Amino acid sequence: MGQASCGGTCSNLSTDVNNCGGCGRSCGASAFCISGSCVCAAGTTACSNGCADLTADANNCGACNNRCAVGQTCSAGACVGGGLNDDAAVPMLFSSVPR
Repeated sequence: MGQASCGGTCSNLSTDVNNCGGCGRSCGASAFCISGSCVCAAGTTACSNGCADLTADANNCGACNNRCAVGQTCSAGACVGGGLNDDAAVPMLFSSVPR
């Protein structure tokens, strides 16, 4: 792999994250181009939508493409929040007391 003209600009296909291994082949955020292949940064995993931190990414929580529900966040690879917690007030129903 070497130099190539990509969009009128000279690019190194071995190291260019926007032209990795070929013109227009972008590695995306938090990835590197090494020897013409996209490689995720340490602490991230290659998922279909790019590199993801499986411990904190709400779209890839604990595993690629495991999305947390609306209102939840990803913490230590688990979806948390977004619902009643143990300390939340629970409504009670009262019936009328007979006379």
